[in-house]
Amino acid sequence: MPRPVVRWRGADFGESLWAGAVLALAIASAPAQHRGVDCPTLVTHADAAGWDGFGSVVAQAGFQETDIAAASYEVAAGDFPLRIDLAQMLFLKPNQDAATTTRWSVILYRGRPDTGTVVATFSSNGATIPHVVVPAGFDGDIATFDAATMAPAPVMISAPSMSEGANIFSVGFRVDEHNVPPAGNPCFFAPPADSNAFPTTDVDGLNQPARNWIRGINCGAFGCPVNGGWSTFGDLPGYCRPSGDWKIRATYTPAPCIAAPCEGDADGDDDADFNDVLSVLANFGSNYLPSPGTGLGDADRDGDVDFNDILNVLANFGVSCA
Repeated sequence: MPRPVVRWRGADFGESLWAGAVLALAIASAPAQHRGVDCPTLVTHADAAGWDGFGSVVAQAGFQETDIAAASYEVAAGDFPLRIDLAQMLFLKPNQDAATTTRWSVILYRGRPDTGTVVATFSSNGATIPHVVVPAGFDGDIATFDAATMAPAPVMISAPSMSEGANIFSVGFRVDEHNVPPAGNPCFFAPPADSNAFPTTDVDGLNQPARNWIRGINCGAFGCPVNGGWSTFGDLPGYCRPSGDWKIRATYTPAPCIAAPCEGDADGDDDADFNDVLSVLANFGSNYLPSPGTGLGDADRDGDVDFNDILNVLANFGVSCA
């Protein structure tokens, strides 16, 4: 619930904390071209400040556990089905003295977050997907989902329907567990600002009021959003509407840039051989629907691993797509 705000000047912030995230943006901001399409494509509504540890951002210090910050992006119809490569959100800890750990999830939607379909959800676990961890003496951290290393299979988003939000996909970040929860009812008590890290917005104005979203807990007629649930920033009451756009960014690979799947390849090494038969047997009975859609052993990419996958490997035995 974005009520209190804390401004941050990052002039004293060490660049080393942000090095990994800066590299990810550098790759995304200098894309290759394929048939006139950027591969991959970077999308964000926010300004560039803060990602490298310098500049100003606003900590939305009323953000409660289970609240979701989301941004929706309208792209070309020909970009679908697209592959999500990277999603990030900048978190800020107002008090530099306390070390904090925040558990979070990234949620990927086909369409708008309020009317669309959840395609995949990935939660921090402190290992393969790091929590937001800010040591004492530092200001913030970046919640990062890197699909290449953190997802068991490519995260694909197909073309949304009109009711879901035509030509739109959305990226949301949920706080699952604060470092220190509020002292009482979250409708009346904010999480302690001196011992938590919070999602942030930029400071160059609210440029996309209809494409920045929040899903908040239900605190009735005086809540933010009113009666909870999803709201765009534009529909929030003026007293709790953030003055900027969420510091969320993502990179995706459009359909024209994605190579056709390698038929018979059940283990992801771009060929069909005896190892693929073993992969089907090792994962026999697995179901990857609705998320992530496919995975190890699913040679025919229909979302499950069954006898048809063995037939697919045998039908394409010897094929190499490398």
